[in-house]
Amino acid sequence: MEKQNLLTDLEKHLYNKHLAVSRSERNKPFKLKNSFTDVEGTDKHKFLKRISILFCKHPEINPDIFFKAPYKLYPDVAYFGLDYFSTMRAVRAYTTYKKTLLLQDPDSQLEEVKDSLKFIANFCIEREFIFINIHYIKQQKLILGCNIISKIKLTFIPLWSFLISFL
Repeated sequence: MEKQNLLTDLEKHLYNKHLAVSRSERNKPFKLKNSFTDVEGTDKHKFLKRISILFCKHPEINPDIFFKAPYKLYPDVAYFGLDYFSTMRAVRAYTTYKKTLLLQDPDSQLEEVKDSLKFIANFCIEREFIFINIHYIKQQKLILGCNIISKIKLTFIPLWSFLISFL
């Protein structure tokens, strides 16, 4: 029973991320929490469990953007608590904010593209995916007006090395 009241590392990270974003969005200083004894076993812990389940099911969600999204969409609201972030309203705010980011000027999205490629590279490294690079060497043969591919050369390279070359 005591084991259920302890916070996981992910929940501690999410609590500190929420604390940092909520304080910095209001231009207030913050200090990351090291002791979580006052959080364990409370409603905050219940909300952190829900949020951590969301992040475990959807690792593509960026915690920074997830916690910043409602502050960017609703600037008139001063504070969003953990109870808000454990609801589908927070997920909707995240997706809406991501859509507005996608509509921005492409030059302003360079960092997001790099982060996306790093995520894909890490995903492929963890699962040891292989990228197949197919080179077609065409030989001009006219048979009924069609070009025929005479040779296909397959080259197997690790996908992560292909992606890292873009970074």
